[in-house]
Amino acid sequence: MKSLIKEVVRSLLQKHLQLAVKIGRFFGGKYQVNINLDLLNSQQKKVLLCYLYLEDVDWTKAKHANYMHANQVVKYFIDNDYCVDVCACSDVFSYEILKNKKYNIIIGLGEVFKRICKNQPDAYKIIFITENNPVIVAQKYAERILYFKQRHPSINCNASIIRKGYIDEDMLTSSDLAIIMNSRYNAESMKHYFDNVYLINSNALINTEYIFDRAKLENGIEQIKRNFLWFGSDGFIHKGVDILIDAFKEMPEFSISFYGLPTTEKSLFHKLKTSNTVDCGRINVNNPEFIDKVINRHCFIIFPSCSEGMSTAVATCMAHGIIPILTKECGFEPNEYIIELEGWHVEDIKNAVKRAVSMSNEEILIFREGCFQYARENFSLKKFDSLFKDIMDKILKE
Repeated sequence: MKSLIKEVVRSLLQKHLQLAVKIGRFFGGKYQVNINLDLLNSQQKKVLLCYLYLEDVDWTKAKHANYMHANQVVKYFIDNDYCVDVCACSDVFSYEILKNKKYNIIIGLGEVFKRICKNQPDAYKIIFITENNPVIVAQKYAERILYFKQRHPSINCNASIIRKGYIDEDMLTSSDLAIIMNSRYNAESMKHYFDNVYLINSNALINTEYIFDRAKLENGIEQIKRNFLWFGSDGFIHKGVDILIDAFKEMPEFSISFYGLPTTEKSLFHKLKTSNTVDCGRINVNNPEFIDKVINRHCFIIFPSCSEGMSTAVATCMAHGIIPILTKECGFEPNEYIIELEGWHVEDIKNAVKRAVSMSNEEILIFREGCFQYARENFSLKKFDSLFKDIMDKILKE
């Protein structure tokens, strides 16, 4: 009977290879070992990257920019003759496999990073921070929950995902230094944990088919400038979706399209939505519809998050000429083409929307082009790669 069951399962999985890979990794852990191993060099240095599992990534369909910069991190260590192990940062099974290996450098974040760092006092521990200080996150999120309950006392907000993230204070205190994907403003609260911190920009996802067509945009601004965009992921209250809905409810002459809301939070969205707040589902940046439905139909992305690392969603929109209206906590350095919200309450959103729409079409066009050029220079994978190389070269020379 056992052999028959095995044969049936084997036959089924042979017909569905992607499912077979997923099932195998579910039971076997998400890790890769001995990348760039030199069997002739017994003194070869070893590094562990606790971040993302990269082996099964289809690079033609990468859905998040972090996979791309994770690949360049691995490449840096290969180019510097390290033997590289990689694991998903929250995959505890991987920890059980890797915990007895000895590393010269441990870089990353998450539960696996924390556990292995505790086991290896002699390793050089570099935390790669893609979020804000967890202490600040908790404080800012508590403010947002309180504000939600003041406005909607009868609505249960438990469906909103709490963005506790992959970093806690233990990871900060147990690391030797930090590479922080954030602004100087957000990074300030983390500096006291380390002797050295290094800032790095996020990289945007780029739709390679997109061309900034000034004339085409100029002709369409008047028709689209009253439709705003929210482009994000998990964290309905954390990322200010509830505040946007309430603000636009009071501005029926404008509309806002929401892309990226998770299924688990849509029940909350439906309790608050109005006719001018539209759930547009998820969209792949690499698909042509991203250009048609997102880039060509919006001038402004508005993102009143309570706390972020340097948002790759915002960087991606900027890299296609969408003007950002952001809280300071979104993790971007001040720039003439970034509109900073004066606050994050409903009235602040309303004021920002009205100011944006009061811009002339020519001003909007100048801002869109400026965003496009600034982001392509500062949020490219090439820029990340260059910055990471410079940072690691400095660290390894210390």
